[in-house]
Amino acid sequence: MVKKQNNKIISIIILLVVMLTISSFDSFFDKDVIAVEKKKDIDVSAESVILYEDTTGEIVFEKNAEDKVNPYSLSKILSAYIVSKKAKLDDKVEVPKEAAKILGTNMYLRQGEKLTVKDLLYGMMLTNANDAAVTLAIHTAKNEEDFVKLMNKEAKEMGAKNTSFANSYGENTEESYTDAKDMLKILQGVLKEDTVKKTMSDKIYNISASNIRGSRKIFNEATMLLENEKLKDNIDIKLSVGKEKSNAVARIKYDNLTFYLVAFNMDNKEKETDIIKLFEYAKGSVKKENVIKANDEMGKVWIKGGASTRALTYAKEDLAIYLPKGVKVEDLDRDIKLKEDLTAPIKNGDVVGEVEVKVEGKVLGKVPVIIKEDIGKGWIPSYIYISNKVTTIIILLIILIIIWQVWKKRRKANMHKHRIRRNSKFKSRSSRNRRNRKNVDSYRYY
Repeated sequence: MVKKQNNKIISIIILLVVMLTISSFDSFFDKDVIAVEKKKDIDVSAESVILYEDTTGEIVFEKNAEDKVNPYSLSKILSAYIVSKKAKLDDKVEVPKEAAKILGTNMYLRQGEKLTVKDLLYGMMLTNANDAAVTLAIHTAKNEEDFVKLMNKEAKEMGAKNTSFANSYGENTEESYTDAKDMLKILQGVLKEDTVKKTMSDKIYNISASNIRGSRKIFNEATMLLENEKLKDNIDIKLSVGKEKSNAVARIKYDNLTFYLVAFNMDNKEKETDIIKLFEYAKGSVKKENVIKANDEMGKVWIKGGASTRALTYAKEDLAIYLPKGVKVEDLDRDIKLKEDLTAPIKNGDVVGEVEVKVEGKVLGKVPVIIKEDIGKGWIPSYIYISNKVTTIIILLIILIIIWQVWKKRRKANMHKHRIRRNSKFKSRSSRNRRNRKNVDSYRYY
């Protein structure tokens, strides 16, 4: 009976141990899930989005980034790129009849009207003018069909494999398609041209008078975003606004980071909100790595004319940087640059150089280097970088050497005197002994 009860107790204990083990494993795996949990989605109206940071190579956010979409007027960034490369901005261009009769968003150009390539580029990019796009395409490649071939060739060279353009201005056709990932590659490519960048960041442009009409001002469709306090002076953007939906491509710079954004099919009422929300999300998503701490030692520096001629240096502040894609902290190099012409006096906290953190020669960040002591003027030897302390030691050594030499000479002289005295005593003793011996001999004789 007792044995059966013991068996029951043992069975219950084993069951409890198993349950505790399972629960501990569950909690362990829960922790793992939390540790690798992906970034939460953000609520935006855009149906297809990719947000990419160029320095770290990180895709910060994406949503249906490979879905097939129509580029619409975002096609114009590639048109602007090709025109910027192949045409002269100051060239006068005559508007052909094909451009004058084009439908959609326009500058209302007239056949035979003459404007510069630059004026037409700004018209195409700031106001999405289709007639300006067609005029530039025909001017650059003689006809729009050949210009479209150039567009598709450039797109492929930029790495866009799922993209096709059927016209220069973004008319909605089945032959025109792309996806957010491809458009990201195109955006990165076209922004290498300064002219394209400028047409995506200027808010206002003055179009010169043509042979038909006077000068006029045009405004960027993205002016609200260009003037937004959170984005101001840090954004290049192209908006494509339809009846209900909008598309956008943008490059946003923040704290040594460069974000590229592609967003398709945003609700017209939400487009500005979407872009700002995505940017705010991006700012907190890419993390820095601490590579230098304040007060880290940075070696010693020479100080001319100082009471001390060598002093330890320290990093003034922490340095945290964004690591480029594929780079680890241990791959980084420190280049400590200390001033070579420092002269006393120097105060605690004075900047005496800087330390750069590099990878493959590229500077990723830098911090000032300081000393943390007051160094007053030194004695004359300090101007050949012999500190007061060393000078004191040298003087003491010289004094000790002199004392030793004096002592040595005196000791030698004393030893000589002692030898003479001893010799004289020995001589006197010998003479006495000789006299005594004579006396004894005389006594014996008698």
